[in-house]
Amino acid sequence: MHPYFSPLPVRIALLASALLLYLCQNHSFFGDIVQLSSKQAHFFYDHGYGQIILPLENDTGHPPLMGLYLSVCWQVFGRSLAVSHWAVLPFVVLLVVQAWRWCQFFWRDTAAIWGFALLLSIPVLVAQAALVSPDILLISFFVTSANAILYRQTRWLWLVLILLSLVSMRGLMASVGLALFQVVYNWAQYKQSLRALVGGLLPFLPAWVLALAFFAYHYAATGWLGYHASSPWAPCFEPATWLGILKNGLILAWRVADFGMFAVWLAAFYALLRPRNGAPSKQAVLFSLLLCLALTLLPTLFIYQNLSAHRYLLPLYWVGISWAWGCVVAIWQTQTRYLASAGLLCCASFWSGHLWIYPPDIAQGWHASLAYIPFLELRRQALHDIKQRGLDRETVGSTAFVGLANRYTDLSDPADTLTLRNRDFDQHEYILYSNVSNSLNDAEWTRLNREFMPIDTLYRRGVYIVLYERRRSE
Repeated sequence: MHPYFSPLPVRIALLASALLLYLCQNHSFFGDIVQLSSKQAHFFYDHGYGQIILPLENDTGHPPLMGLYLSVCWQVFGRSLAVSHWAVLPFVVLLVVQAWRWCQFFWRDTAAIWGFALLLSIPVLVAQAALVSPDILLISFFVTSANAILYRQTRWLWLVLILLSLVSMRGLMASVGLALFQVVYNWAQYKQSLRALVGGLLPFLPAWVLALAFFAYHYAATGWLGYHASSPWAPCFEPATWLGILKNGLILAWRVADFGMFAVWLAAFYALLRPRNGAPSKQAVLFSLLLCLALTLLPTLFIYQNLSAHRYLLPLYWVGISWAWGCVVAIWQTQTRYLASAGLLCCASFWSGHLWIYPPDIAQGWHASLAYIPFLELRRQALHDIKQRGLDRETVGSTAFVGLANRYTDLSDPADTLTLRNRDFDQHEYILYSNVSNSLNDAEWTRLNREFMPIDTLYRRGVYIVLYERRRSE
């Protein structure tokens, strides 16, 4: 057995990861992942690999690395939900192995074991692994790249950086943060000369050249970068006002503490108020990496109106939670019982996040925990019920995520596809609403309840789908 797979915590984590994929292997594609993974993979699966720029309805502006990879898996193993979910296994394995190396670099013994468990319990990370998300590729390549810099084993760093930078634009931004960190780290740790610091950036150049070449080619072919005027996510790129920037800061604080993650920050705050048993080992390294990532990943979150999804912050969660755990280790590194208790409580808090359900008037990050899972079966049942009722689909509107084509969500045969248009309160006689949609503002919510009445409700573990019918005039 390769030494990377020898440690018992690694083997336990790999078994737990395989169990998660097994339990999720028949789960539909959900939410944004339909666009980011399924639709792009279908384009290559249906039309071949003769072009890299996707049609406008499938193009997100990012390199379609996930779609390419997933379509190849379908070509080899067959187009199915199970193949799609197991396709992320290599990247989950890579992440588990690299997570252990990461923890071994910063901590030892009990501290490393609980730090390892805590990082792999980050709710948004678990959710992305279950969703067939490109972000599981991003975090795997990010941690692998960071380890190569920390361990000064950069032989294959150029290749991992290419993959990181071609996952998405955020992967490219994370690679810039890593480059900045490498300069700071090598200067502070090894007092390298300016020439050596600049030379150390050579592994980053192939990734940046390829990524920038793609974006230049994309702009030349389409005339846009990031978004276009008719894209559903265009409103997210509206510039934020000063009040909006303040609001985005508060949302960021919420995102950092959401789904049980507040526990590790409370533990870190408590630790910072306590006398330390020794110097906080390598905490400065973590803090410098956190700062470098913040400089490259956070500006877009503040200056635009709505780019604050939990998965956008995954590298920051990884490094920030590592730093917070390091604060706890600094006060209890010689007190195994206290350290284990803190790790257990933090992990329990993280896993409780998968049970968090917000009221319907509060937008919840459904991609950031496993709380969305009941929606998948409820959606299938709701669409089946619409067919059973004999409703003309042209008369039924839906809120976000509910009415997507079954071919892209369940990989069903095209003949079995039922697609619902986005709700139009003036035209549609029926509205299919779910609390996972996050798509109704206060005025629309008021109008839905005033002009429509619920005629069928499906509910499971805090998730519900309601079919509304227009109220008839007396």
